[in-house]
Amino acid sequence: MNDAEAKELPGRPKGTPRCLSSSQTTLQLAVLFEGRERTLRQQALAKLLQASLKQLYGVIGGAVAFDILSYDEMSASARIQVNSRDELKLKTAAAVVSSHQGTPCLIQVRPTLPLS
Repeated sequence: MNDAEAKELPGRPKGTPRCLSSSQTTLQLAVLFEGRERTLRQQALAKLLQASLKQLYGVIGGAVAFDILSYDEMSASARIQVNSRDELKLKTAAAVVSSHQGTPCLIQVRPTLPLS
């Protein structure tokens, strides 16, 4: 798979991350559901973020490539790699999410330590 194809596959499976360059940043996200505990699959998180990006910025502006580097389904928390220039877009898209399949939720962006 070349880099152009990789950009078309946001939220790629854990085994195929791109190399972290100086223009990349990582974000730690956690999905919190109101009321009862609920699990969320990695693919559902990627689709939720993509839909929010598209709603906010349109098809072209919302075409943000990101990789889910690690994901814990039980806590619905993920470590996501994104180009630094798109970091604010992804944070904003995460902040405006208010539900998933009719269940109220929110996505927290947590502080992340740089990779060493």
